[in-house]
Amino acid sequence: MEAQSLDIWSILIIIGLAQGIFVLSLMILKQQVRKHNTWLFLLLITMIWFQAEFLSIRYPVNIGVSIFYGTRYGSWLVPGPLFLFYIWSATGRRVKWRQIFIHLAPFVLLSILVPLAMDGILNFRQIHYGMLTPFDAYNQEVTALQYFYSAVFMGQYIHFLAYLVFISVYLKNYEKQLRTTYSNYEGETYRWFGLATLSMYLVLGFATVFLTLLFFTQIYRRHLDYIYVPHMSVFVYLVIYKQACEKW
Repeated sequence: MEAQSLDIWSILIIIGLAQGIFVLSLMILKQQVRKHNTWLFLLLITMIWFQAEFLSIRYPVNIGVSIFYGTRYGSWLVPGPLFLFYIWSATGRRVKWRQIFIHLAPFVLLSILVPLAMDGILNFRQIHYGMLTPFDAYNQEVTALQYFYSAVFMGQYIHFLAYLVFISVYLKNYEKQLRTTYSNYEGETYRWFGLATLSMYLVLGFATVFLTLLFFTQIYRRHLDYIYVPHMSVFVYLVIYKQACEKW
């Protein structure tokens, strides 16, 4: 497969990656990885991972570790729970170990354990050309598990949407409680949570546009990835803004 030329969109993604790594470094140096920021830290790592995965496929760079190509294995099962844990923790609700286990179990099973146990479960075309390729004419033999992971690929975004809807309802009730408890409440905290949630909806919304085009055309065009990948940087920049306002 021929490497693609470095275009403006790829440069923007690389800049977003660099900014994300910079934020992670500052959070470590300034000892910000504690309490609810632990979940924010892990969520940032996830966004960086997704963008790095996209770049490695586009140019291409063979990482040699199957679970690195997590989007194909259902890695979008993890940002929803991480974001929920962050919101819960930041609003004073304790995150229990049992909840962590339950919410992260699908991601751990489908994106880590199965790929490690069955290395090479997905073929080259599925990794580099998209998850609808089991249905094209180039595949002489496709296993039932590959069809299953095509369903996982689509379902992981529905899973993420369900978490975002739940978080939105939770935050709305949280704000009502704050307004009832504090007469001088001005909504600063809620505004940050609202912006963060909106950025996640933005990523999911553009991913839905990408998947819709992929589903109806059944043709993977590499440039279509730019519909949703660069928007992951929006969340990174929001975190930069938040941490700057808090003076790290």
